[in-house]
Order: sequence, then structure tokens, then C-alpha cells
Amino acid sequence: MRRTRVTNYKGSRPSASARQRVITLEMPKAQADVIIAAGGTPPNSVTGWALIDTGANVSGIDEQVAAQLGLQTTGPKKVHGIGGPGTANEHIVQIRLSGSGTALWLVVSAKLQGAGNIALIGTDILTECVFVFDGPNGTFSLSW
Repeated sequence: MRRTRVTNYKGSRPSASARQRVITLEMPKAQADVIIAAGGTPPNSVTGWALIDTGANVSGIDEQVAAQLGLQTTGPKKVHGIGGPGTANEHIVQIRLSGSGTALWLVVSAKLQGAGNIALIGTDILTECVFVFDGPNGTFSLSW
């Protein structure tokens, strides 16, 4: 697995860039193949920031990005966040990390772009990755 070094930070708190990672979200290949077979064109991938959240049990993507990618809803999922309990739509999305390849993940959709992120990576994905946080140097690496 390759590890990618991310921006250094100084001081007692990591900067936003020290807690975020660039990520690319795509429609799953099987779903895109159906569109192509019908003579259509699948949507373009979306690249943006993903927040690493070790306190989140479930990973998520922005609901506008889910719509833009035309992701099918696999059903509702009960979630509990900072705003309390609720339900969110689940989707299968293909996630690409630079230097680490792609993988399919089951995620929920929520309003995330207001915070400048298109995705939130929670412990459901982190437990399948190598995640190294170097606090003194203000860097982290994430690979699968």
C-alpha cells in the first residue's frame, strides 16, 4: 500500500487540510455499464475534499453529489449524528483515493458541502484502511 503525505500544520490544532483528503466519487461500474448499454452516457466523477471523522460509525457523501452521480438509493438507514437521530438514504458509490485505487462502499447521503466537503470518511471505511496520523508533524496517510 502506498501512503500519501498531506499538508503540515503548526500549533495545537490541525488545520482543515490536515484532517481532510482529496477523494473522487464515481457511479459504480455496473450501474454505468447499464447506462452505456442503453445508449446513454454515465455522469462524470466528482472530486473534492473528504473529512476524516474517527467519531463517525458511518461514512457519507453529500446528497447533491449523490444526485449528480445518479446513484441509486438502496434504502433508508437509521443514523445518529450531532443533530440527533434520523434516517438517511443509503447508496453504493465507487471511491477513489490517489495512490490507493478504487473500492465500492455503502454510504449514506447528507448535507455536507456547506462545510466544504463532498464526503465524510467514518470508521466503517477506516477499519478497512491503513490510517496513520502523525500529530507532531501534522500529517496523515490513508490507504487501502
